[in-house]
Amino acid sequence: MVVAIIGILSHMGFVAYTDMMCRSGDVAAISDSRNLMTVATEQFITGSYPDFTHSPGMGHSVGLKSDGTYTFTLSTGVRAQIFGKPAAAGEGYMEAFVYHQRGSSDPTNMYGRRIFYCVVDEKNSTIIGPQF
Repeated sequence: MVVAIIGILSHMGFVAYTDMMCRSGDVAAISDSRNLMTVATEQFITGSYPDFTHSPGMGHSVGLKSDGTYTFTLSTGVRAQIFGKPAAAGEGYMEAFVYHQRGSSDPTNMYGRRIFYCVVDEKNSTIIGPQF
């Protein structure tokens, strides 16, 4: 009887721990999404238009500037598919799909994790942030 109770409690603890780890991954992805939006907005305001184009296999550095430096670094475990390009003044655009490798499972998309979407569109004055 005692062994059965310990087994049930252990299983409940494992499930709670797994859920907590998934949520912490999602929080990291949301944080990086919001910070990426802030960096993109700042870059557009200052007249610097880095190349935000990025795919999950390209490492952690995002937003290549003309001087060879980057504007943003993704957190460990966070991956992003980002569309954007260097543009003329008033034409800045950055669209990102951000997820964490340990984030919540979502088999409906190609990465298998919950994706957080954000957009900074200077031309149309649009800023869309990630939703939890």
